[in-house]
Amino acid sequence: MPSRSSRPLAFIAFFLAAGLVGAAKAATPLMPEDGSGRVEAWYFSQENAHFKDPRRWAEIEAISHRHGFRLESLERSYEWAQDVALFDEAGRFVGPADYPVSTPGMSLPWFDGLTRGVYDDENPEGPYRLPLARFEHSRSLAVAFPEGGALISGRLSGGEAYVLAGGGLVARARSFLVRTKGREVSHAEAHREVARDLGVLPENLLELPARRHLDLFLVPLPGGRVLLDDPRLVVPTLDEVLPQATGEERVRLEALRRFYTEGFTPSWARSSLPRMPYDAVELASLDRIAEILSTRLEVIRVAGRFSEVDSRKSGTSETVNFFNGFQGTDASGVHWMVTNQAEGLPSFERQWRERIRRESPARPVEVYFPGRYTPGAGIDCSGAIGR
Repeated sequence: MPSRSSRPLAFIAFFLAAGLVGAAKAATPLMPEDGSGRVEAWYFSQENAHFKDPRRWAEIEAISHRHGFRLESLERSYEWAQDVALFDEAGRFVGPADYPVSTPGMSLPWFDGLTRGVYDDENPEGPYRLPLARFEHSRSLAVAFPEGGALISGRLSGGEAYVLAGGGLVARARSFLVRTKGREVSHAEAHREVARDLGVLPENLLELPARRHLDLFLVPLPGGRVLLDDPRLVVPTLDEVLPQATGEERVRLEALRRFYTEGFTPSWARSSLPRMPYDAVELASLDRIAEILSTRLEVIRVAGRFSEVDSRKSGTSETVNFFNGFQGTDASGVHWMVTNQAEGLPSFERQWRERIRRESPARPVEVYFPGRYTPGAGIDCSGAIGR
């Protein structure tokens, strides 16, 4: 038992330790996008095409009523609200760090990797931001400037929060830290700072060398799993759905299969060498991403993006994308997912619904397809989940 003279020292040491623990405490993690938690609100911009389409919006309203989440308008803010609206598990809006801006036309490394809609170096006002005052509860990040489409959050099978980061998130933070600290900052140090900012352990912040937004080719699922695009699986998927297809849908699916097996030569091309829907560089990138993801997550390769030759046979475009959706769990324990329509190709929708249900056999799953997808943007880009 300590003597009387040692008790004040022990008392002081206790409070010093408590203060250090408090100072080191990580921030509240972001809302999980993997469907593992309750989603109570979906924030959207009235500038978005889904809000302006009465039929699609009525379907979204019906889904929100069925699963108990509010539709919260951000009024006439940036059309792709997901990129600028992040929320944490406490229900607070999370604003980006306050990176400095300069004169128009000057490229600043701490904004590298942001899409032009979020940051245009010709805009003297700097990057697009939603004002903190718009929200009843909000906070700002200290070092990170994330863009929603290039960031995915979720929970591992053991319950730990994780973040998947593309778009140069850590590199931007490193440039910012070099400026603010006035010294060299290693990538590893910046990685730790960003992880702390986002409320995850450094090993649970996975940097992915992606060439596009993450929500265009992967979707997280509960239990530390992730569905990752693999265009090599398009033909097997077509072989699965073609026997049930009829009429115009069958014609389109057969043409799509020819494109993925034989390639396509545009009518204007000088070379007769066919163009394929994917190449070795894309496959190598996806394989490298799968390798990184598998260090912390269970990776399931699927076909969820499909490109078609246009009607004039002059080019191709990505017409179907199921990765670009949002999801949650309702009060009854139903896992629901809202994604994009495969217009005129209902066989693809049935196949995707069955795939999601197979991956969540322990609970009921509902999958909806009200979204409108144009190359590079769909319903997930249109809003942000919150509380």
